[in-house]
Amino acid sequence: GRARLLEIEAGAKKKPFKEPTVPLESTEPPLPEDVPRVSKTDVYQREKELLSFYLSGHPLEDISIPDHLRISKVKEGNKISVCGVISAIEEITAKKTKRKMAYIKVDDGEAVIDCILFPDAYERLHKEYLSYTGAVIVEGKCEIVSEGVPPRIIVTKISKAILTGSNSVRRGP
Repeated sequence: GRARLLEIEAGAKKKPFKEPTVPLESTEPPLPEDVPRVSKTDVYQREKELLSFYLSGHPLEDISIPDHLRISKVKEGNKISVCGVISAIEEITAKKTKRKMAYIKVDDGEAVIDCILFPDAYERLHKEYLSYTGAVIVEGKCEIVSEGVPPRIIVTKISKAILTGSNSVRRGP
């Protein structure tokens, strides 16, 4: 038993693997002509819906976001603006007023920030922007609740981010 195992092991060490006769290069077969191509934006949107995160990339990876719109540069202050995609939405009913409001997360590919849409802002903005899957610019007041807790934005305005010719963004209408 044991001698035979050692013999087999010694023989395996002497014999190198055979070279494959078929090249290992992967060639992707062409798609049939009647299959529509899926855009990167659609892929990102479907990944987010199915997996709850972006797998193959981020919707803003090819866009140059100016530093003053980066989430990582947010400081407490009266009025701030950040650029990103709305990555999570939690709609609730306010206890006191019984009106709808929302908590959202905005993601710029490097950082995420929590935002609050109180009832007045929610009523003005939710129909057009909370279902929008592209880049947005969120404006409002940055609030730091307590030390060690990340800042959040009390939202006053959301607008679509417009991609300029230099792959940078500007505020849309």
